[in-house]
Amino acid sequence: MLVYAWIQSILMKKSMLKSWQSKFFVFLDTSLVFLVIIAGMFETVDQTAAQLKSSILYSIFFFAMIYSSFLLSPRFNLFMTCYVSLCLTLLLITAYFQGVEFTNKAGTLNTSGILQTSNEIIKIFFAIALGITMYYVNCLMVAMRDAIQLELDVSESEKL
Repeated sequence: MLVYAWIQSILMKKSMLKSWQSKFFVFLDTSLVFLVIIAGMFETVDQTAAQLKSSILYSIFFFAMIYSSFLLSPRFNLFMTCYVSLCLTLLLITAYFQGVEFTNKAGTLNTSGILQTSNEIIKIFFAIALGITMYYVNCLMVAMRDAIQLELDVSESEKL
């Protein structure tokens, strides 16, 4: 992650960073976080449940979704929403096949090897809600940018 962050930083400083490269780096970041979580799930049931309870790893997913909206591409924002939701779903399926117990019993939140079903499903719905919200905000920002550009074009043509 550090290597491609460094590459992206150099490209930005030299004004050589293209839109598709930024999108690729966001996709790569999300994919690597997914692979890190998956890699940590193949040891023990307790380790698998601990990986899924890690809020830091999930926050990177959500940060990547928010960052994707700053690229001013609503379609890419929806793509990232679907991709993150798919990754989160695959993590739960992998955890199930690794032997993690899913339950909604009270008092099992801090029990090792057990995940609360409602918490895990809420993470997926939160990703979808965040993505849809960011999509509409992104559409609004693009519309505002286009309106400003139109005003600038009209004022430039009036000056001539």
